[in-house]
Amino acid sequence: MERLRAEVAVPQELGKGRPPSSKRGACRVSAVARTTLVIPAHNAARTIGSCLAAVSAMDARPGRVVVLDDRSADSTAALARSAGAEVVAVPADGGLGRARNLGILLAADGLLAFLNADCRPRPSWLGLLLTAMEQTGAAVVGGRQVELRHGTWAERWKALHLRQDLGDQPITDPDFLSGGNLVVDPAKLSGVRFDTRFCEAYEDVAFCRALRAAGRHLLYEPAAVVGHDHNETLRTLPRKVWSYGIHSRSVGPVTSIRDVPGAFLRMHTRPHDQVRRALSHDLRCARSWSFLIDMYLLAASLGLFIQHVRQQKPKAPRRATPRSCDETKPTQGHDLPYHHGVQQQVPQLRNLATPIASEGARDG
Repeated sequence: MERLRAEVAVPQELGKGRPPSSKRGACRVSAVARTTLVIPAHNAARTIGSCLAAVSAMDARPGRVVVLDDRSADSTAALARSAGAEVVAVPADGGLGRARNLGILLAADGLLAFLNADCRPRPSWLGLLLTAMEQTGAAVVGGRQVELRHGTWAERWKALHLRQDLGDQPITDPDFLSGGNLVVDPAKLSGVRFDTRFCEAYEDVAFCRALRAAGRHLLYEPAAVVGHDHNETLRTLPRKVWSYGIHSRSVGPVTSIRDVPGAFLRMHTRPHDQVRRALSHDLRCARSWSFLIDMYLLAASLGLFIQHVRQQKPKAPRRATPRSCDETKPTQGHDLPYHHGVQQQVPQLRNLATPIASEGARDG
């Protein structure tokens, strides 16, 4: 157990271990004032309060704080309002990709900062990211994200194999930056948007790769730290991991059960496949507890492929039931709102640019 704790240990003081980049100088007050901080949230009642409390304690306070309520069925919106945030509802289809595109729309005249609802920034977080953007001219700057939860086996596996902490040294043009820990200059995006097919994860990876393909520069600033307080279980982990590969071009179309074995093999033999890399690492380190989770994720992946095929099959049309002559009153439609707690609709989002082709296809 001591070895396990060492493998997934979190630094006692987040972001320490290197001279802070804040020595470059402070960001201009004008840059902070024209920054919109956007926080996508779906059923985030457990964490939205602590997230917004950390935002209010930041050294650099953004001009606007917006919580994007993505069809939450809990008290996320009410808690966000009580903490002083503006609440905007994500349009009907929802999902992380669509929510982040809405954030770009809301911040079109200034700078945009993204936090996830389960992230808690350190006081210096926003100021450090804005300073780095100002001094390097990068289109996107992201910080260091450290996992705070290690209570379940799934959380320990994720902290070990799905780390979004890229280390303690700055990196120019990294492969990806975490979407929940970003500052974006909308004027430098060259029309690139988040792929709306990615509803739960990977939207940030595809976005960063598309920006680099468009010739835009990214920067990783490790001194800008957020703690990630995400509750992961063995029930939720498989779909998250599987979602990173399903849209890859190397996996190809999966439209029938006959396609499943080949797609399964192609997904998990990609060089950057998370389960493949985890298996290799766990075998080398004789890490039995993590190896068992690797095997569980492979089995779950096969089941998710089968479920994916079944969900694509068109349902047979329902036969109309003959009505008696006495039934002359037409039935009433049921055009119910998509979300019982909608605060504000933003119809412009429906006209956003078509989703970009997933650069995850280039994983190989």
